[in-house]
Amino acid sequence: MILTDGEIHDMEQTKDLVVEASVLPISIIIVGIGQADFTSMEILDGDNGIINSKGQKGMRDLVQFVPFRNFKGNPELLA
Repeated sequence: MILTDGEIHDMEQTKDLVVEASVLPISIIIVGIGQADFTSMEILDGDNGIINSKGQKGMRDLVQFVPFRNFKGNPELLA
């Protein structure tokens, strides 16, 4: 689980690592805290697939991004 109050600044390197990890039994949950613009974090969520800098697509969706502000006060939805 990763808690962040901002966006990732090395997105290409991060996408490369996520695609590399997509063959492993791992899940990554990123929770965006605060009012930052988390638009680019949706790229890592991978609902439509994630592609690394070499054009390779991840084997599966292993990242879930959750903007906390959308669910604060409702722990059932946050879960």
